[in-house]
Amino acid sequence: MKPLFFLLLLLILAGCQSDSAGPQGYQDQDELISERVSGISKAQLMAYVTDFSSIHSRFIEYEEGCTQALNMLAGWIEDQGNVAQWDSFTLVRRPWIDSANIYVDFPGTVAPERQVLVGAHWDCSSGNDSFNDSSAISPGAVDNATGVAALLELTRILRDTPTAYTVRVVFFAAEEVGFEGSKRYVEFWDNETGPDSLVCMVNVDMIGWDGDAEQDLRLLCHGETVAMGVDALPLAAELAKPVSLDTLNWENQNNAPASDHYWFWLKGLPAMFLWEGPGDAFPYANSSQDTLGAVMPDFLESGAKALAATVLQLAIPQLPDS
Repeated sequence: MKPLFFLLLLLILAGCQSDSAGPQGYQDQDELISERVSGISKAQLMAYVTDFSSIHSRFIEYEEGCTQALNMLAGWIEDQGNVAQWDSFTLVRRPWIDSANIYVDFPGTVAPERQVLVGAHWDCSSGNDSFNDSSAISPGAVDNATGVAALLELTRILRDTPTAYTVRVVFFAAEEVGFEGSKRYVEFWDNETGPDSLVCMVNVDMIGWDGDAEQDLRLLCHGETVAMGVDALPLAAELAKPVSLDTLNWENQNNAPASDHYWFWLKGLPAMFLWEGPGDAFPYANSSQDTLGAVMPDFLESGAKALAATVLQLAIPQLPDS
């Protein structure tokens, strides 16, 4: 009888230790999200923006700058221990241009067939200067090295945060010439007949500059994403402080702010847009004056935290041992 007694005792003790430890100190998902988001580094965000905006130009027709940008992105992702995947395609322009979206996948642990898509465009322009001369200086610091930096901090967090749904983080090409990089994803979801399901697309663009000094960000929603935005808002707003964050229901998708969420809204697909907000239009967007000096580090940090909190709530992080 003694061997059986000791076996039962060991099982009881093991159960007690498991219960007392709990899910590694996390009481709920909000607590886990808060801990992950608090680790976002302002210094790292600014380091990404500094290096990315130092590229002479990331205009889609400037091959040298675009190649440098894509390799820099892939290198940063690999340095995190993540896998950078290339979605190469050809743009019909003059002449035809080979480009690519770069993406990172984080498979879901409960319902991997459902997907949260998060994107920011890596290209930039200096308006007519770039269209007349593709090599014209185009730093694109606020528009949109800030969004790229926020996505890179998100990919770092996601590596150690399993989620119920799959999260795909995409660095979109060719936003400045008609949202061509994100349009490829819209066409996929619009024509998708398989088991995959798009939970929501979250787009982030120009979150490093505050024009009215009111320290405010906007999470623009449309259609079915309004309820999602309202659900995600309290925690995201709390973690984004001192910047205030609220939602706007953009009722007319045909008159929406122009960025990579646009085609999703036109096709009736769920999408949100995190940006500086109406009335805060960055005056140097698409110009050679969109330089590192325009970026507000504290505002960028809050925007990156708001993005991460929103995405994690949509994707449902899994508590350890859950």
